[in-house]
Amino acid sequence: MRVAQIGCGSWGANVLRELAAHPRVDLVLVVDPRLSARTRATALVPGVPVTHDTASIGRVGADAAVVVTPGPVHAEVAEIALRQGLHVFIEKPMTTSLADAARLRVLARERGLVGMVGHLMLHHPAVRALIGVLRSESIGAPVRVRCDRASIAGSRDVDGSIFWSLAPHDLSMVRAIDPTPIQVVGVEVLRATAGGLPLEAEVRLRTAAGLPVRIGLSRVADRKTRRMLVECEHGVVTFDDVVKSSKVVVASRRGDHVQPVGYDQTVSPLEAEVDAFVRAVLDGAAPHADFEEGAEVVEVIEAMHARCDGLWGRGVRRPVPATVS
Repeated sequence: MRVAQIGCGSWGANVLRELAAHPRVDLVLVVDPRLSARTRATALVPGVPVTHDTASIGRVGADAAVVVTPGPVHAEVAEIALRQGLHVFIEKPMTTSLADAARLRVLARERGLVGMVGHLMLHHPAVRALIGVLRSESIGAPVRVRCDRASIAGSRDVDGSIFWSLAPHDLSMVRAIDPTPIQVVGVEVLRATAGGLPLEAEVRLRTAAGLPVRIGLSRVADRKTRRMLVECEHGVVTFDDVVKSSKVVVASRRGDHVQPVGYDQTVSPLEAEVDAFVRAVLDGAAPHADFEEGAEVVEVIEAMHARCDGLWGRGVRRPVPATVS
């Protein structure tokens, strides 16, 4: 599969390495407007053409485009690729507006092209193990979900807000547990920038099937947190991506017995994700996260922002601005 990659920032470099290592991928172009990123790409994949011109992706005979730019640019770049007849992988979030996501979804469908979104956690072997436990019904049906995703103070949101940068991970995992539509019940902004962008928030959701979900998001924490707890009828299963071992454990209802869950530790989530895109294009395999799933996540995040806008519009006092920039 001949692939052009657009974007080679810090995460884009990781994606580029995986594409270069895949035995069924032939990298034909890397695009980035920044000189530093183009220099990085040249060092990673010597001999592969590198340019600043996005329009070049239509002139190199590519079969597919991999979009790893900041979120607000996703729609523009992906549309160029789709109109050139290329299959498209877009990093999360799919776009930063539902209108853009809907347009890309229709465009890919009309042209018979694969559209896949980089919801990385769906490819995490430990998350697949967690979902396997839930589907086995060994501890009964899920009754409540709690997610916490925090980064240390000083990190930034290239996608525009903590909702766009952090929430897609947990929303995609919630949809894997319960694929029914998600409603935003409430958003509490705990800290914000001087300009009003949330830095820390608690989000309350409910699926159409009635599953309550709480997601805590933060860019001002004192430690990194990546955790999901699913309370079921007869026990609790927890995924913690920060711990070194036993990332998935099942506890009895009373908590007096904890059992680690095994999973394949030889494959990285990103390696599995890249391979899934390759197989979707070359073999017709169904991707874990297609444009339909990506657009549904975008819709929920738009609703989160709307809840914040509604709070300010009713005269509720804004949170005290955080001390970080």
